[in-house]
Amino acid sequence: MTNTPDNFADPPSLGDAFSDLLESIRLRGGVVRESTAAVPKAFRDRTRLVHVVTRGQVELQVDAGGRTLLTDGTMALLGRGDPHTMNPCGEATWISGEFLVEQGVAEPLLGDLPPVITIAGPGSDWLPLSVELLLSELHPAAPGSRAMISRILELLFIHGLRAWTAAEGDRTPGGLTAALDPALSPALAAVHAAPGKNWTVTRLAGIAHLSRSVFAGRFRRQMGIPPSAYIQRLRIEHAAQLLLTSQDTVATIAHAVGYASEASFSRAFQARHGQPPRRWRVAELSRPERTATPGGCDPQVSSWPAAATPSRR
Repeated sequence: MTNTPDNFADPPSLGDAFSDLLESIRLRGGVVRESTAAVPKAFRDRTRLVHVVTRGQVELQVDAGGRTLLTDGTMALLGRGDPHTMNPCGEATWISGEFLVEQGVAEPLLGDLPPVITIAGPGSDWLPLSVELLLSELHPAAPGSRAMISRILELLFIHGLRAWTAAEGDRTPGGLTAALDPALSPALAAVHAAPGKNWTVTRLAGIAHLSRSVFAGRFRRQMGIPPSAYIQRLRIEHAAQLLLTSQDTVATIAHAVGYASEASFSRAFQARHGQPPRRWRVAELSRPERTATPGGCDPQVSSWPAAATPSRR
């Protein structure tokens, strides 16, 4: 039988706008490392990471506070990129994978995650299967391994978010809290897909199928700020990403993110980042960690870079 659109499953509903939001942050799996160590290993560069212990026990300590014991088969997702240390209890082995996102779009959504999300035990039958598949792509690497590794890491990240959404009770206002609201998520997905559009509360309320007043109140309760403030923050963070990853002029970037003039954009940018965009761009691009040559390899760590291009933040 010839396949026509009617033969296929129904397209995703607006209720799965959470998937659209994940696509908007351009989530990709990055470098994977397998570590065997009996001494602490520090992670300080604010990269979003996942660790899965495959042998022994490791105490994960977040710099901002808090310790978590990871036993064999436990996964820890650090979706905010908090600096932390892995402290093995004796010799232990674990896999670490990094996530690449478009920082300016991702930060307003992922910034309200807890420092660590742990997964183990009942309901996580997918985890050992994922780890087994990941290891099979590492030893030895086969054609297409980089793409496979990237996809497996993406699945681990999504599973971590699902676990968080299932376990949380009363959430603090923030990006993911609002994204989980079935009415707000389609509007958020639309804004994230095109932050430079002329968004109004009325237009967004129409996407959410709510009245203007109900949408504005619901958005503020779930996000913690009004829609206009969120849109401005998203535009500024998206602009910051463009300043770092493109050669476009400030005027071009200002227009791309929805500002009518370079002057109004510069004022808004300085209010959030403390410097005008041109000065901020020069300062950020000249930071040592952006220009430093990578150092030597740890003899106990093997790494496999995955093919991905978004910012490592």
